[in-house]
Amino acid sequence: MSRRIIGILIATVLFIGTAGAAELPAGTVVSAANLDAVLNDSFDGHMLADVMPESMRLMIRKYALELKLKKINKLPVDESYYRVTEQYSGQVEIDPATKMIKNYVAGTPFPTVDSADPLGGYKIIWNNFFYFSISGSSLDGDYDQLLISGKSGLDQHQTWHFTNLPMRGRAIEPHTLGDGNIAKKEMVYVKAPYDAKGFALLTLRYSDGRLDDTWGYIKSIRRVRRFSSGTWMDPVGGSDLLYDDINGFNAHPAWYKDFKYLGRQYVLGMQLEVPQTARGASTKAEEFPYIDLETWPHWNPIQEWGPVPVDMVEAIPPEHHPYSKKVYYFSVDYPGFVRYMEAYDKIGDLWKVDMLAPGVAPDAAGRSWVTKYLAHIIDVRREHATIAVGWDVVPADLTPDQVTVDTLSRVAR
Repeated sequence: MSRRIIGILIATVLFIGTAGAAELPAGTVVSAANLDAVLNDSFDGHMLADVMPESMRLMIRKYALELKLKKINKLPVDESYYRVTEQYSGQVEIDPATKMIKNYVAGTPFPTVDSADPLGGYKIIWNNFFYFSISGSSLDGDYDQLLISGKSGLDQHQTWHFTNLPMRGRAIEPHTLGDGNIAKKEMVYVKAPYDAKGFALLTLRYSDGRLDDTWGYIKSIRRVRRFSSGTWMDPVGGSDLLYDDINGFNAHPAWYKDFKYLGRQYVLGMQLEVPQTARGASTKAEEFPYIDLETWPHWNPIQEWGPVPVDMVEAIPPEHHPYSKKVYYFSVDYPGFVRYMEAYDKIGDLWKVDMLAPGVAPDAAGRSWVTKYLAHIIDVRREHATIAVGWDVVPADLTPDQVTVDTLSRVAR
């Protein structure tokens, strides 16, 4: 058979396969009812089949997730972040033997990654490790945590407080606080309801790969105690998260066995541009209008979705970790921010899906930073979800002496 005939046959097959394809208009809702019919259609120039992972299709088919399509535009971030990234990223390296970072000062360490680079996965993970460079000098504020059963609906609405103080890699001066050994200080505590109040945790994450220093407030004895350094793999209270799942990835790169760069592509993602809470509402459904609390399975976001660029990384944890692997979809527009995550159990089955959305807020000087967030982490095995709504987390101007063990003891009471 001649090459010309083969070419005609291939073209014919391609034409037949795409003849019914269309560019979908904004506002189209993808659901279980029309998923198969629209997979070969496009939105914003991207075929839906290419921007919807199998796990996302599972959430649509089995758990009634609906995706309303909208073009997603990049949100503004202060120019100082881009300036320091351009100034310092060219000098940053990874030691091939230890996978540790060298010559890092501020901003995103590796704004561009070659798909053929054998250290590409580690470079993207180091971008995540210093993600808070894009969040200003520090973060502080309350966030809502909703614990939801797929069978019975909302189990509990909790109010937590989140504080994050980056100690290295800050986009604004000083770029480093202290001697650089501590990468960040992070504190969380429960404010409500009363029966949950009293849980509080302070974590110091080190730059060199040593395990965290962690302190927790013990409500029963009204004292702060130092915790085991292995808590980074433990479950967080009655939620569906491990500590390692907070912000999508919450570990040191040195604690994992390997990170494989799977390349750059697009995935459907959300973005926060309108208030996510309505305080004082008469019902929880009205208080959280962008979460479908009234319809089974009660955890689905009511958001708009569009293709966003991501860097995909497969993360292989240590043997004693509960997961066998995690697959990350890291934002390209906001380097280090996790747009989507899949966690797999020890036999390789899907265990959890995490869908996240970023938002921005100005600091006291009017500079715009990525601070707000929404995270839906869904345990498909137990059909339970934890939703964190961080709309009220804002830029702050904290100092190291404000994030201490003494602070932990005071706020937890």
